[in-house]
Amino acid sequence: QSLKGSRYSFGLEANSSKKTKADSTFWVMGYEFGVRQHGMLDGVLELLSLVGSNAITRGGIMKQFLASAHATSIAEMVCQQFQCAGSGEISPVGELFALRYLSSFLAIPAQNISAGPGRPLPLEHAAKMYEVLNMVKREGLVGVITLLMLPEHLDSCNMWALITQSCNQSSGGLSYICEGDNFKSYGALVASMLHSVGIALKSLMLFVTQHQSQPAGSNTHETNESAAMVDNGHHNSNKDDAQSLLEAVYKGQLIGCIVESFRSYGQVLTSGYIAAAVGVLSELVLSSSKFLNQFIECKGLTAIDELSISVFGSKTIEKAPVDRNNDDDEDDPSSPEAFESAEIIESNRLDALVSGLQISSQLARNSESHYSLLSSVFTAKKLYWMLTETNLTVAAKCCNLIGNLCRHSGKFYDVLSTTICKVEVTDDSSVRGKPQRPSFRHISLLTILAKCCTSPDPATRKFASFAVGNAAFHSSELYGQLGVCMQPLSAALVLPSSGNPPSNGGPDGNNEQNIADEKTRANAAGAVGNLIRNSGLLSGLMAELDIPRQLMCIIVNRYGNEITTQRIALFSLGTMAVYSATRSNIMTSTTPSLAFLTQYIRETLSY
Repeated sequence: QSLKGSRYSFGLEANSSKKTKADSTFWVMGYEFGVRQHGMLDGVLELLSLVGSNAITRGGIMKQFLASAHATSIAEMVCQQFQCAGSGEISPVGELFALRYLSSFLAIPAQNISAGPGRPLPLEHAAKMYEVLNMVKREGLVGVITLLMLPEHLDSCNMWALITQSCNQSSGGLSYICEGDNFKSYGALVASMLHSVGIALKSLMLFVTQHQSQPAGSNTHETNESAAMVDNGHHNSNKDDAQSLLEAVYKGQLIGCIVESFRSYGQVLTSGYIAAAVGVLSELVLSSSKFLNQFIECKGLTAIDELSISVFGSKTIEKAPVDRNNDDDEDDPSSPEAFESAEIIESNRLDALVSGLQISSQLARNSESHYSLLSSVFTAKKLYWMLTETNLTVAAKCCNLIGNLCRHSGKFYDVLSTTICKVEVTDDSSVRGKPQRPSFRHISLLTILAKCCTSPDPATRKFASFAVGNAAFHSSELYGQLGVCMQPLSAALVLPSSGNPPSNGGPDGNNEQNIADEKTRANAAGAVGNLIRNSGLLSGLMAELDIPRQLMCIIVNRYGNEITTQRIALFSLGTMAVYSATRSNIMTSTTPSLAFLTQYIRETLSY
């Protein structure tokens, strides 16, 4: 309701019966196009936005100010002005300036906790995080942002920009979305507003994630006394702040507002906003089933897939120069390509892709009912592109998605069995009369998945082994094509953590990689068991690769104390004993022998 007051006072609803007497003086035809272009508070908010911008880009005294209690007080006043519509003296451009200040105010403490959730924070940073969370809860900032993102309000702001056709000439901060002094295209103002909203929401979700995972009373950077102060003075007293913020997000239908912004303004949104917004959606969907249901109801995955930067596709984005001096230029100056470099767009697109894959994996894990939607979005060509032409993080997330798509049934097996036609160009230009000519190579998705099992990235190896295992679980339909995965899985079974031969019967290397390789070994042990679970088609190949003996080595603790992996290996070994080729490999093994294995199981493993 407060936002409606802002729109009435700026003539965006000319026929409103609530229009005040003061407003009528600005509704004279010919004066400011019949719509006020500026509010009395716009200048103050512009100054604040410049302070925030300089704090982010230059640091120094401006950054110190944003970290002070004065900045928090100003942020509270900005929220309060939004609640009362700024007494009718904040224009849509003023709203943009206010959002920029708030996003900068939130981004500064977010930078201090970006090391990763769960890691103890220094006392100063933890105290600031709790202070900000408390302010956000007290002033209802989530509700304010949700109201600002309502489709009706964004449409009104867009209409205001189209009617006025100009900005305040002192608004230098708008240079990257304006052409000269004018909004010359649809959605330019809204795109910039949402860009700041994205930064604010990303920071808020980082606070929530860090707050929920912060160990109470533990702090490696402070003394025990200081850590206790953090625990007793902030952690316990603000225990419900993060949950209250999530409740405000849920009740305010923020997910629906984000998805609707994709649909209405997808062609003009900045890649920065898209990456931040999809990241926020990912955090919410992964945090609770109620957010997952909201996302499904508003068809969020389809909206992400239809965005102009082609989040899930292989579109190559090239920056086209925009002629700022040509009024007849048909290029859209508000599009992301007009004020973001191709490198930034591609980086943000990959960030959005990673978040989108996390959402999709959660959908696939949640229910088989989502498979039809997921199959329509993730075609074989898209999966091939993600696995081969992006980066290691995307490849790992893609392998995880494939594994989850095969979790409940074999419905996705048809997509995995698809062969991709890869066009390659052979350069014969050095030979006279023989120019470049295309050649065609047919590659199976499962072949690419097999290569991922030997990736240098531990996460990719882990999830690729998981995907192969699920692709073999429900039936023997893919066994003929999955034979190519046997050699990589065999290598994964004996993979040492450091890349060197295991020493003294155990792996070495850093702890994170040890954990990743332990999970990779467990997934590989389960995968080879699934590859013989429904048929003995691959039993001869398994025996040839000595896989049964490798499982026996895992069971007798050759690679360290991996009890889960040992049990999985034992179950897979039992399945292999059914078929003659693999049974023979088990019976003839000497290192370890079957007798030693039996004795070890009786004495060590308790089931």
